[in-house]
Amino acid sequence: MGSKGKGPKETKSVDEIIKPVEFAKEKGIRPQMVFGWIRNGSVPVEEKDEKGRGWKCKRSALETRYQKYMENAQKRAEKLETPAVAAK
Repeated sequence: MGSKGKGPKETKSVDEIIKPVEFAKEKGIRPQMVFGWIRNGSVPVEEKDEKGRGWKCKRSALETRYQKYMENAQKRAEKLETPAVAAK
């Protein structure tokens, strides 16, 4: 009887092909957001299955788009923190 462990984890390559749902789970964001990036053309799809589903993308493309998302989120937060100047 052997151990039932999964073994050592693989290191994550920048050019690794990954499913959008897996990436969303890693980053703690909703998968719908990641699929939205794909549908809008921000992230290219590298692989599809026979039915045109089962999208897979490069980790580097997803990371780049995630960084842009985080920058925009930070700008929105700063905008909310600064008080609005009343028009005279």
